Order: sequence, then C-alpha cells, then structure tokens
Amino acid sequence: MNRVYVGLGDAVILDQGVSEITKLSKLFDENWHLRTTADYGVAASFENASKCVTEIYLPWAGYNGHGSDFHSLPHVAIDETASLFSSWDEMSVPDQAKATALVQSILGYNCDMPCDVILHASKQYDMKIVRKIAKRYTIQLVNISKQSHLSVIRKIVEG
Repeated sequence: MNRVYVGLGDAVILDQGVSEITKLSKLFDENWHLRTTADYGVAASFENASKCVTEIYLPWAGYNGHGSDFHSLPHVAIDETASLFSSWDEMSVPDQAKATALVQSILGYNCDMPCDVILHASKQYDMKIVRKIAKRYTIQLVNISKQSHLSVIRKIVEG
C-alpha cells in the first residue's frame, strides 16, 4: 500500500522555495502519493514538482482553474471538518468548502485514510488547524522551512 504525504503552505513562495520543494519531491518515489489543495504557492509547487500519483482536493469544481476530480464534499468530510473548527457556524459557505478540502487533503476523500506526513512551509498560513489534525490523528508534521528538514524527510521516506 502506498504511503501518503501532504504539501501545504503560504500562497507566496520565492524561487528559492520552489527549487527546495522540487528537491524534496525527488525524495518521494513510486511508493508514495501526494495530496494537496489547488492553492497557489507552496501547494502548487508540490503538485508541479511531484513525480508521484497526486490527488488535488478542491472546494468546488474548477477552483483556481484546476480540473481535479476531487471536488465534491461528502457529508462525512463536512462533519469531520466542522468538528475541528470551533467557528464553523460563523464561516461563510466558501470558507467551509475550502476548509473541508484542506481536511480531505490530509485525511483522504472520506476522511478515513490519514496521510503519513504533512510537509509545510509557512510564515503566514494558519497552521493551527493543521496542527490540531496532526495531533488528533498522530500524523508527523515537518516544517520544511527549517534547516534540519532534509534529514527528517529522508528518515520518513526510508521508513
């Protein structure tokens, strides 16, 4: 069975960050799947660099011009996402859909197949909910902005 990694982060990414993500993506072989959202920046860089099978989760069909088939939001995914956000009832419907797509990228389409590791590069991106999911499902979270990330990721890939 393939292992799954998720690539998330800020919308703004410098060329240096794109080349780092390309380098990281080469560490993951055919035994891995990438899941991400269709957000610009870090997520798009992971998608473009990945040689693995990739699942892109969208809040609605055509989001950011993307043609992924993963754009429906099953009730189980909506319910799981609502349980993670204390402000769910105050969120707009588009924000609820974006949050659900984020949760699906980490936990799978029906939220029953958590990923093995989340790679993130964030300065502004709200990581609070991602940390909460990682803790709840015991998913390793790696900040790829830190110097030591390459050795950590190599250990994860090698099993």
